[in-house]
Amino acid sequence: MAAAAPVALAMAAVGSIVGGIEQNRAARAGARADTENARRTILLGEQEALQTSLDQRRNAGDMLAAMAGSGFEMGNGSFGDLLRENAYQQELEILNIRTMRAQEADGLLAQAAERRKSGRAALVGGMFGAVSNALQGASSIRSASQQRFQLRTERAAVLGGVPPMRVGG
Repeated sequence: MAAAAPVALAMAAVGSIVGGIEQNRAARAGARADTENARRTILLGEQEALQTSLDQRRNAGDMLAAMAGSGFEMGNGSFGDLLRENAYQQELEILNIRTMRAQEADGLLAQAAERRKSGRAALVGGMFGAVSNALQGASSIRSASQQRFQLRTERAAVLGGVPPMRVGG
């Protein structure tokens, strides 16, 4: 029975360490997923920007064809202003797409960093938990030993025998 307490104490300490390791492993896996999602978000933004640019060129070509077909004089006046304004708006839209996707990616990268941090904290917490369990267990074992010694001493005094010898502490 006396050997069961140190074994239980060791099991609790190991459990605390293993729990911290598993939480750290899970947090790192989540951080890797967040980092990959951030990379994909940036790529998605670039694809959306490219598609916006292609759409604008297609629309500008359609406008040019329609205007030329109607006998409009090309390259100057309000038609040229319209083309420039459409190109400007397209560039603003591309900038907005890239900015939005970059902000999303930044959020994912911040989340990944937070997961890594919480994983390290779980690992350290597991170690401290193991040490705490060991100290509490050792204190409990020592307290129980002192109580047994005190009871034997009192019993010996009541029975008129020789008090027991204290060994090691």
